Amino acid sequence: MVVKPEREHAVALTCATSGGAVAQTTQGDLPNSTCRLGHSFAADELGEAPSNETRRVLETALRMFKERVELARRFAEIQQRRGRPVSAAHWEATSREMDEAAGVLRRLLTPGRTRPNPGCHDGAEPDPA
Repeated sequence: MVVKPEREHAVALTCATSGGAVAQTTQGDLPNSTCRLGHSFAADELGEAPSNETRRVLETALRMFKERVELARRFAEIQQRRGRPVSAAHWEATSREMDEAAGVLRRLLTPGRTRPNPGCHDGAEPDPA
């Protein structure tokens, strides 16, 4: 016997597996989300998937910022050797800016940050990340 959901409505989420639109359904008191391709997620899974994707994107951005820091440092050294102090200063400033941005991302990715416990509805009980 197939149990049909009581109600369904679109939510502003995308499927972590396919990237498709997600509709949220409820069966009794239990929320469930399903994308148009049929990937189904319970509430705790749906909350975890975007977190994993966000982490992956932030790690990629951190790698790119670190690469830009090194590139800007090399350009600064080259310009300094060529006797172009204004250009060297520009690249040094760019390197510092990129390093500061990387620092923000590093802090976001630091282990030990807390997130709400999915089992605790009032958000009062943090769960270690």
